[in-house]
Amino acid sequence: KPKTQAAFSLPPISNVATKDVNFSKDLTDFEIEQQIFNNTQKYSPFQREQGYFDFSLSPAEDGSGGQTAHILATSNESVDSRASLIQAAGIIPKVATTDHYAMEKAIPFILGNKDTFHKPVAIFDIGSNLTTFFFIKDGVIKESDPAEFGGHALVDAIVAKYNCSTDDAEDIAQND
Repeated sequence: KPKTQAAFSLPPISNVATKDVNFSKDLTDFEIEQQIFNNTQKYSPFQREQGYFDFSLSPAEDGSGGQTAHILATSNESVDSRASLIQAAGIIPKVATTDHYAMEKAIPFILGNKDTFHKPVAIFDIGSNLTTFFFIKDGVIKESDPAEFGGHALVDAIVAKYNCSTDDAEDIAQND
C-alpha cells in the first residue's frame, strides 16, 4: 500500500486551452467565476459539462486598473483518465490542475525576491518525455511551449555519446 494517501494530477499544457480575459476591478472572484462558468463556450472549446475550468487573477496589463483572469480549460477525459490511474494505485486524487497553473502558483517561490520578480525569466520544466519552456515576466507566464524531448531522451543521448550505463547517464544528467 502506498504511503501517500492523496495526490494531484497534472494534465500537460498540450491538453489545455488557455485564454486571458480582462474584467472590471469592481468584480469579486465569485462574480468573475460566475461569468466564466456561464460563458464557457466564449472562453474555451468545451461545453460546461465537457470540461474542467479554473482561473487565476492578476492586475490587467492594459493600464485600466482592472484584472485579468487567466482561464484554463481541459476536457473531462484528460482529468478523469489521470484520476482513474491514481485511484487504481490506491491513492485518492485531491487536486487536478495543469502544469501551467501549477507553475504559475510556484513562480513567487522560484523567483524569490522582488528584484528578480520583474525581470524576464525562462524556466525549463524537464519531464521524462516532455520539456516545457515557460517565459515569465512580472510574475506572469507570458508564453509556454512544450517540446517532445525529456529526461529519457537526454539519458539515452548520454549513454550513446559516452558509452556508459543508464545509471551512470542518469547520474551525469542529474549532477553534471
